[in-house]
Amino acid sequence: MRVLLYSFLLLSANLLLPACHSAKAGKKPDNSVIKHRGFVPPVVKKDEDPPVEEDQDGNVLIARIARDTCYGMCPAYVAEIWSDGRALWKGQAYVTRMGTFEAKVSRQWIQLLLEEAAVSGIFRTDSYYPRGGNNMLPGVPAIYLSLTYGGRQFHCTDITDAPQEVKNFERFFEDQLEGLKWVKL
Repeated sequence: MRVLLYSFLLLSANLLLPACHSAKAGKKPDNSVIKHRGFVPPVVKKDEDPPVEEDQDGNVLIARIARDTCYGMCPAYVAEIWSDGRALWKGQAYVTRMGTFEAKVSRQWIQLLLEEAAVSGIFRTDSYYPRGGNNMLPGVPAIYLSLTYGGRQFHCTDITDAPQEVKNFERFFEDQLEGLKWVKL
């Protein structure tokens, strides 16, 4: 029995620790902001496009990336890019920017982001990883991507086993966000 228990604990640690590799030290979660599993994109059948998301002024959501919480010190945030050039950041846990921030992005910045998405091949990938359905893994953080490109929306949920195209674009998007001049709201 002890062998089974130790094996389970070792396996659990091996699954959870790599998921938290990019945590920022010293920032504790703002539990008032964290909601169950963070942002969850709408579930859409494979053969239909989700509706394009707009704000009250008619601006279109161009891109969103959100990282979920985990049982450890994983960064959790939501970042959105809107067609009017607004970038919004909501830092929830273990990130350098806790709370709500805003930045401005140019049309060229948005174009670069969308071109990188197209070149990366992300639009040809599946919308959910691991493949095979909505099997959320307790304690394992998810990364949610939403992109509006050519009047269509693309959503991808990356819990584990996403292909390199998805991982590379997630990293590119996050690197681009780090280069912005954020102002606390």
